[in-house]
Amino acid sequence: MKINSTSISSNHLNEYVIRLNALNTVILCAVGMWIKLEFIFYFLLIDFALRGFFSKSSILSSFAQLLVKILKLGVKPVFAAPKRFAARIGAFFSLLIGIFLTIDWSIFSLIVGTLFIICAVLEAFFNLCVGCYIYDWFVAPITNKKNDKSKTI
Repeated sequence: MKINSTSISSNHLNEYVIRLNALNTVILCAVGMWIKLEFIFYFLLIDFALRGFFSKSSILSSFAQLLVKILKLGVKPVFAAPKRFAARIGAFFSLLIGIFLTIDWSIFSLIVGTLFIICAVLEAFFNLCVGCYIYDWFVAPITNKKNDKSKTI
C-alpha cells in the first residue's frame, strides 16, 4: 500500500513529529525533575493521554507539527498503533512521577523520571521506541491471536 506523503492517515503518524515530541518530553521532564515541578508531569499526562487514548492532537504534538513545517522536514509515515501504545506508557510514567513528586517521594520520582528520560532520548535521537518494542512483543501477538480466532468462527 502506497502512502500519500503529503498526509497521514489515522493508521499512520509522522515520525518527525513523534521524534520532536520525544525531544520536548526530554526537555520538560529534565526541567520538571530538576526543579521538582509536579505540574509539568500532570501536563505531560494530559498531553500523552490525548495522543495515546483519544488519538487527538495535543499541545506538544501541535508544537512539533509547527516545527516540522518550519524546518521543512516533510512527512515520514510510521504505523500509529505502537506509537499510541507508547504514548499510553508515557501517560502512566507522567502520572507516577507527578504523584511521587506530589507526595515527596523523591527517590521514586528520580528512578521513574530517569527511565522516562532515557526512553524519550532513545526515541528523539536514535529513533528507538521502547514502547513500540513492548507493543510488538506483547500486545501485537495477543491482538493477532484474537483476530485469527474471529476469522475462523
